[in-house]
Amino acid sequence: MSTQSTTQKTPIVDKGLDAQTIKKLPGPPEFTEELRMRQETDRVLLESFLIYEPEHQATWFKDDVPLLGALDFEEKYQPFLERRGDWTYCALAIRHLSNDDAGNYMVNVRNKHGEKANHVRLSMKDENAPTRGGIEPTFFR
Repeated sequence: MSTQSTTQKTPIVDKGLDAQTIKKLPGPPEFTEELRMRQETDRVLLESFLIYEPEHQATWFKDDVPLLGALDFEEKYQPFLERRGDWTYCALAIRHLSNDDAGNYMVNVRNKHGEKANHVRLSMKDENAPTRGGIEPTFFR
């Protein structure tokens, strides 16, 4: 089983200000980049970074249904929202990945100045499915 993702465009901050200036400005949450997927051994991380103060609150959804998670190793979903230097790291770990995890994921982040959402679609490819001919694409970094 492998994963594929598509990302819906989210406005990215580009105002020519340095991180020290931006992080001190009060304002609604703003993502510094689109929500992206990073696959690890037995889990996938959906992650991005936020700017602006004050502290943020995040709610994750799968197919418009709120996800619950905790800092418990046995939980399927584990959300992260923590300061990392000048930015706030926002992520969702999906453990023990299976075909049931395919769907549309959204994080809604809010603070007292407003809110912002970021989306990603997670789809699964069945490695046992018959091929239709041709060659599978290979991607390099």
